Amino acid sequence: MTGGARTEHIAKQSCSSLLTPFLGVDWSQMVEQIRKHLENGFTPFALRLSDGRRFVVPHRDFVAVSSKVVVVIGEDELAVSINPLHIVSVEDVMPA
Repeated sequence: MTGGARTEHIAKQSCSSLLTPFLGVDWSQMVEQIRKHLENGFTPFALRLSDGRRFVVPHRDFVAVSSKVVVVIGEDELAVSINPLHIVSVEDVMPA
C-alpha cells in the first residue's frame, strides 16, 4: 500500500470506528443483516436511518448492497443511495 492509500485507509477505518459508539450501531453488522434478508428465502424488510427516514424493501430486486453503499429503489421508482453508517436498524415488515 502506498503512503497516500495507507493514510486514506487509516482515515476511513478511524472514522467508522469513531462513529460506531456515537451512533450505537456497527454498520458492518447492518450490512450483514441486510444480506441475511436477501439469502435463504427473502423476507420483506425496512431500513431505518439515523435521520428517522425509513425505506421498505418489498422484494430483493429493490436493493443492492456493498460494504460502502446500500441502494434502495423506492415506491416512486427512484434510487436512494445510503451510506451504511446511517443505517440504525433492519426491521421485518409484513408482505403487502
